[in-house]
Amino acid sequence: MDLFSFNTIILILFYVPGYIFIHTVDYFLLKREKTQFEITIQGLLASVCLLIFFVIWPYQPFNAKKEFILQFLLSFISSKDKEVLFTNISHNIKYIGIIYFLLCLYSFVFSVFYSLIRRTKLISFIIQCVTKRDYFQSVFLRFFHESINKMAIVTLDGNVKYWGYIVGSPDNEQSNHIILYNPLVFDKKKFIQLQAEKILIDTNKIKLIEVLPKEEENGKQR
Repeated sequence: MDLFSFNTIILILFYVPGYIFIHTVDYFLLKREKTQFEITIQGLLASVCLLIFFVIWPYQPFNAKKEFILQFLLSFISSKDKEVLFTNISHNIKYIGIIYFLLCLYSFVFSVFYSLIRRTKLISFIIQCVTKRDYFQSVFLRFFHESINKMAIVTLDGNVKYWGYIVGSPDNEQSNHIILYNPLVFDKKKFIQLQAEKILIDTNKIKLIEVLPKEEENGKQR
């Protein structure tokens, strides 16, 4: 393996933990449209932050081997005798794999933890006060996000009305359907239970959505 190929592999391996972090966060949170440049920069920044934590945090498995491998990487950068370093890699490949697995595992755990905290109303409110920007990309997405698992009356074109629980809603601008659970349809001045457990509704055909308050939802006889 020549030096150029090895350096390329090192760069790719360095980027992977950040890639895991960014895409896990995107899975849990509302996805925003990003350019490939933004994704790459965010992945690199995440990898740098994870590596800094990984280096300074002493209480973790194989910490002694971690320090040895970090010293080895520094030697690889500064040393001109690459053949000796390649030999050291083959002798310590098992520990290098374990340490790298831990780094990727930390990336996944931190991304899940960050996503759960970021979704809370308190954190969203604090960030919005500081940045003056809403967490949501549009009023459309905010409405559906805050209405999930709530009872609503949905009026479609032609004044067709459904009543049920919103259990599925758009999480990006391209999504245009909602899922209504345990639906009723309005017919002749009353709501009638449908046989279907769930129905899929095109948001482009919706004229009005009325989300019912908790007290009305609990007290209403369906």
